[in-house]
Amino acid sequence: MSPRRRQRPVPGGGSRPAGTRRRGSRRYASTGADALSQARETAPDVVLVDLDLDLENGFDVAHRLVGHVPAVILISTHSREDFQELIADSPAHGFLHKSALSARAIRDLLGDTGPTARS
Repeated sequence: MSPRRRQRPVPGGGSRPAGTRRRGSRRYASTGADALSQARETAPDVVLVDLDLDLENGFDVAHRLVGHVPAVILISTHSREDFQELIADSPAHGFLHKSALSARAIRDLLGDTGPTARS
């Protein structure tokens, strides 16, 4: 018998695994392994990866997600210039500063053809 994951109640009834939050079509992962697991389970169109993770490197998480999701976008409160070479060398579609993060900015970064087109 597999161990049961701790469940937490959600608004409107039901429960979800601890360590995840769900709002509409957005999911939040607390670790790179959790992000990869959720990506495999939910097949999102795009994954936003924060460069400032507590115990992991956001660039490493982006590399692990490639091949499991159509698009990875790196996000941070740091400026693009702080990570410009690493961003260019990453498999991500691009970078967005958190202050500029919006559905429109994501669409613009992905281009008219969606997550299959690289910027």
